Amino acid sequence: MSTYHFIAASEAFLTVEEPLEEVLRERTRHYEEAGRAIDFWLVRRPAFLESGALAAVAHALMDASDGLARDLPRIARRSGVALAVDLDALPVHDPVRAVAERLGTAPGAFAATGGEDYELIAVLDPGQVAGCGVPLTVIGEVVDGPAEVRWRGAGSEAALRGWDHLAP
Repeated sequence: MSTYHFIAASEAFLTVEEPLEEVLRERTRHYEEAGRAIDFWLVRRPAFLESGALAAVAHALMDASDGLARDLPRIARRSGVALAVDLDALPVHDPVRAVAERLGTAPGAFAATGGEDYELIAVLDPGQVAGCGVPLTVIGEVVDGPAEVRWRGAGSEAALRGWDHLAP
């Protein structure tokens, strides 16, 4: 089994505060000298920067690092609510959409099962979405029923699971 070390940095740090090429050269050298594999993500606007503004208005707030398919059921169970989520409403970048289509998977379902998204899941009153001061994408709503997630849209018929750190 390989050990991986993951790094995330904000766009401002890599393009304004430090020159990107220099940072990449230094990180690559460091990991090669240590005999480690490296993965590197450029997070243009880390969602955690918005957590203070969202915490002031959110009923629930959680990072989506294990994927929506794993983290939304956690919110539903802990909050005792049903969540209706539209897979077609998930923002999916074109390269991710292309990979999903090549794999024969609906892009929204593919995105919901990924992890390491560095995004936040927030549950807000509908009237607070536009005025909270944070750019948000509405992907669903709280509905009547038992604590569960009800997936809608392309790929919703599949058994969706997120990242499980303990899975073999």
